[in-house]
Amino acid sequence: MSYGPARVYSPYLFFATQEVELVLIGINIQGGYDVMLGDKIGEESGQIIGQKVLPPDGDNPQFEATYQGRGTILGFETTVMITYSSVALPDGTLHGEGRGVLLTQTGARVNIKGEGIGRPKGSSPTVVSWRGNFYYVTPSEALARLNSVVAVFEYEIDENGNVQGTIWEWK
Repeated sequence: MSYGPARVYSPYLFFATQEVELVLIGINIQGGYDVMLGDKIGEESGQIIGQKVLPPDGDNPQFEATYQGRGTILGFETTVMITYSSVALPDGTLHGEGRGVLLTQTGARVNIKGEGIGRPKGSSPTVVSWRGNFYYVTPSEALARLNSVVAVFEYEIDENGNVQGTIWEWK
C-alpha cells in the first residue's frame, strides 16, 4: 500500500492511499503510532430521492438533499433515510450537516447525526465525494454499542444520484 501526501490535522495524521482508503494514524506521547480507524461497521447503497435549493448562507449557495438506501450496520440489515443540507464554500468544497434514521428488519431504530466535507468531482455539481463523521443514538439493546461510537464515513454520489457509502468506527 502506498500513501499519498500527508495532511496534518494536529494531533492526527490523515493519509489518502491510492486505493482510496482512509487511514487515520495518531502519534502517541511515547513516539509510536496508534491506528485510529477501527473496524468497518457498515455499508450502504441507495439513491438521492429529493433535492432543493435553500436560501443562501451569506454569499454561499445552500442545498438540501434526501438519501434513501439499504445496507448493514454492525451486521444488521437496515433501511436508511438521511436529509442533509450543504453549503458551497468559496473554494468549491461543500460543508454538510444532516440527520437521519436507520431501521433494522427487526424494527430497531437508530437516529443519526452527521457532518462532513464534500468535494465535487467532474463537471456536474451533483457528483460529490463526501468524507465525515456520524454519531448515533438508539434505544435498541442489540445496537447499544452505537451509542458510544464516533463513526467516520466515505460516500460517493454519481451523476445519476446513486450513493455508495462505507462506515468505520473511529477508535
